[in-house]
Amino acid sequence: MIIFGMNFKDGDYPSFGSISSSAQGEFVLLAADISKLNGALTRTVCVPKLTDGSVFSVPSGAVAFVADWKTAGSAKAYMYEESSDVWYEFVEGD
Repeated sequence: MIIFGMNFKDGDYPSFGSISSSAQGEFVLLAADISKLNGALTRTVCVPKLTDGSVFSVPSGAVAFVADWKTAGSAKAYMYEESSDVWYEFVEGD
């Protein structure tokens, strides 16, 4: 199954919840799934589940916007840092 440009082994892919990607390569999600950024959408989690020849496709600097940040009282956006394999909050909610 191909998700976010990555080809996962049949039936063996992380649960990404509400996370989706735009044509521009940005990610959008609901606040309830913020934990899935670091729990599912990282190199460490995805690579073992990819088919041979498929590569982890989330580049350093990728941005994930929280669609319901205001009503959920969460951060507005996160950015992926490849060297640490972590999504960091970079725009706090107001």
